[in-house]
Amino acid sequence: MSPVGVLLLGYVVAAPFFVYGLLSFSRIPAETWTYSTDYRAAWFWGMLAAYACFGIPSILVVFVWLRSETRAQLSEELRQQRVEERELRAASRRLERDTQEGSSTQK
Repeated sequence: MSPVGVLLLGYVVAAPFFVYGLLSFSRIPAETWTYSTDYRAAWFWGMLAAYACFGIPSILVVFVWLRSETRAQLSEELRQQRVEERELRAASRRLERDTQEGSSTQK
């Protein structure tokens, strides 16, 4: 196999890992990174640069991302934010329902 073929094979083999890593990364909104000690851009550009280096290094970077403490903390924070949002929506619906019931009984 030619050297160009080997390089292209590296990109092809690494592509699913790279895409999965980017999808995992993109599930965490930018607002969640606000109080993180890591930089969102550094992780993104690190993944992109690793893929640009003939693909194979991106497999390692994606595994590091998936196992990182940063990702675990951000995912937990995102989960907590979503729980809080659900609780606020539920409380808002209860308040709205109680207000409607109170106004209908006064008539």
